[in-house]
Amino acid sequence: MRLSSLQDFAIGLIIYIRWGRDECPTTANKVYSGLAAAPDRDAKGGGSNYLCLPETPEYNNNSQSGKQERRSSIYTVKYRVDFPPLDPLAGHDIPCAVCESIGRNTMLMIPARLSCPSSEWNLEYSGFLMAEREKHYRVQYVCLDGNPTIRNDTDQRVTGNGNPTTRNNQRVKFASMQPVEGVCSSTGGLPCGSYKDRFELACTVCTK
Repeated sequence: MRLSSLQDFAIGLIIYIRWGRDECPTTANKVYSGLAAAPDRDAKGGGSNYLCLPETPEYNNNSQSGKQERRSSIYTVKYRVDFPPLDPLAGHDIPCAVCESIGRNTMLMIPARLSCPSSEWNLEYSGFLMAEREKHYRVQYVCLDGNPTIRNDTDQRVTGNGNPTTRNNQRVKFASMQPVEGVCSSTGGLPCGSYKDRFELACTVCTK
């Protein structure tokens, strides 16, 4: 087959995750929806990022049942929030959706912004900058949708005050997403001229 021009075939496609929702924006197609997952917040090993696991997993034929010693464990990610309008979500599992935006070649998550850099960019969604609590082990920064929902089949809610939660006399293991706040001071941190001390930061996901 002869290629008439590169432009004819350079359609472009961007894949991104919409955290906090199980549907994609109207500007994108849904590849699949699922649940946010990560290592337990007190675990030293495992990955350092959040995953969007599909609701219906598939397993290799040689997968083993039962706890194995040389393995990495993964758990659901729960909201740990204590301010409006997110506080009713505290302790619930977080949904996610993998989205494809056709005709675009670049995706950018901008922290501390609710808008895209210029009219050349398309706003996919905006919301709250989230990560694990600073007293726990590090994970990536992600952009949580500004109108988040919960998974309907959440089997256990944990309190949002950060205290250890037990079930059947055992600590409940889970990862969490918590708001990120900017710190500005004369002894270090963000520039206080533009950033407000201890204010939760926004975020936006843009494509073009």
